[in-house]
Amino acid sequence: MLRRRSFITWPLPRQVDPQFYAFRWITLLLSQEFALPDTMRIWDTILSDEHGRTDCLLRICTALILNVRETLLHVSTDGRGRT
Repeated sequence: MLRRRSFITWPLPRQVDPQFYAFRWITLLLSQEFALPDTMRIWDTILSDEHGRTDCLLRICTALILNVRETLLHVSTDGRGRT
């Protein structure tokens, strides 16, 4: 999904171990990333999505990555800013 939305950003999450973002996001259903009212709204959206819960959660996670796209593009693989 990310590859279709942002070809430039696509390789970046593979350079970062998915344990650092995907496992946390999916197992906790994003509850650590947002305030409780926002989390409840996200859960409501996920649970009521007509395309399925997994599809909705993946779309939200893709949006999170795209939201920090510029930051990801300017950080080198060792975590320091690119020069």
